[in-house]
Amino acid sequence: MDATPRRRIATFAAVIGISLLLYFVWKPADIGDGKLSDNGPFAAIDRYLVDLGFVNLGKKESHTYRLRNLPLETFVCGLEVYVPGFDGERLLDEKPLDATVLFEFLDNSGRVLLKTSAPLRKWGWGAARGDIGAFVYADYLHHSPCFTPTKGGSYQVTVAVVEPDHEHPNETARILMKSGGWK
Repeated sequence: MDATPRRRIATFAAVIGISLLLYFVWKPADIGDGKLSDNGPFAAIDRYLVDLGFVNLGKKESHTYRLRNLPLETFVCGLEVYVPGFDGERLLDEKPLDATVLFEFLDNSGRVLLKTSAPLRKWGWGAARGDIGAFVYADYLHHSPCFTPTKGGSYQVTVAVVEPDHEHPNETARILMKSGGWK
């Protein structure tokens, strides 16, 4: 056998070995009710994303999630919104959504770690991924939108639409927690 087939076999074996190693070593932890994405150590922003699904801003509803094994990074908690007819810049300028939303984080002993309830127009608004929507985060003037997990900690997260947005009855928002990055 000459060097070229050996080299191909060695390269193939190395790729398979590295893939298996990455799968078993960097496999995302079971965090409970959310989905954890790790964008890797070279991500400039939002290295970790915890996706808790959607909430309908046009009707009263409440969702409770249980989380555990979160990365030990400070997370910003909020909603990712896309409103038809609004680009990212217009969303940030006009803040058209007016549902009153409650965010509450409790530790495993029931202690409140983060709690806010206010109309979304009073929350902080920043650019969303892709710059066509907005990331709306907790009422930052009165409460920090940040939460830092502890090793071995487990949490209960409640997100509720207390007062629906009647002007946008079909609008939904993705419940996200974002953290990390080298910036």
